Amino acid sequence: MTMKKLRILMVSPEVAPFKKVGGLADVVAALSKALAVLGHDVRILMPRYTELRGFEGSEPLERPLIVRLGGHEAYGRLWRQPLPGSKVDCYCIEHNQYFGAPSVYVGPTGNEKDNGQRFTFLSRAAIDFCEQMDWIPDVVHCHDWACGLTPVYLNTTEAGRPIGRAASVFTIHNLEHHGWFHRSLLRFSGLPIPTIETRSAATCSPLLAISRNCECFAHEAGVGSPPHRHATPLHAVVSLPNGLRPGRNFRSRSSSWHWGC
Repeated sequence: MTMKKLRILMVSPEVAPFKKVGGLADVVAALSKALAVLGHDVRILMPRYTELRGFEGSEPLERPLIVRLGGHEAYGRLWRQPLPGSKVDCYCIEHNQYFGAPSVYVGPTGNEKDNGQRFTFLSRAAIDFCEQMDWIPDVVHCHDWACGLTPVYLNTTEAGRPIGRAASVFTIHNLEHHGWFHRSLLRFSGLPIPTIETRSAATCSPLLAISRNCECFAHEAGVGSPPHRHATPLHAVVSLPNGLRPGRNFRSRSSSWHWGC
């Protein structure tokens, strides 16, 4: 049987060799290359930080990327650079207010509290990138909490549009980080607040965890690598301290969670 060739978008805050904080960057690069070898059309979207390795020959795209957020639009500039040793194109989105700093997880203001808006912008940019490029993926694979709102957009505001037909995959690479922010971030995002509150965390809390909300909306979810090689996925994660676990939706959807990418 001939395997169907898919369009696959990878969304990640870091990709090797351009920007690497940990193993996430290596996994995204390796997985993208492996899928491209199989014949799939793979593209990557990540931020353009002020310091990137091996990005000297990148090409800026002429048109700005318009990112539609809650009640306003933000503009970014796209840069294209081939992923070394592959046929995969990596697109980096430039936005000085959000990514005009060398650090991945600390923006230009030096305040980690800004990460909510920074990575909401990235999550929404993934949607608008595909539509502007007239390239609708079959699969959108989002890596870690920083891209966790993309599946939420796909299955709420974009549900009736062509991009909303894309399958969404969410992989948690670090169970210590879920992306906790004040619920006012939902207004900034432009996501439908009643729908989010009904399907995810309790409305009484002033905080929300991006990764735990993503669990409710992604078609498939998984953990990058098991914390204990002898443990089953469900037992391994549920046995972690409460702050490290995925949300309650992990327990109700455990059969759709997977180890590895």
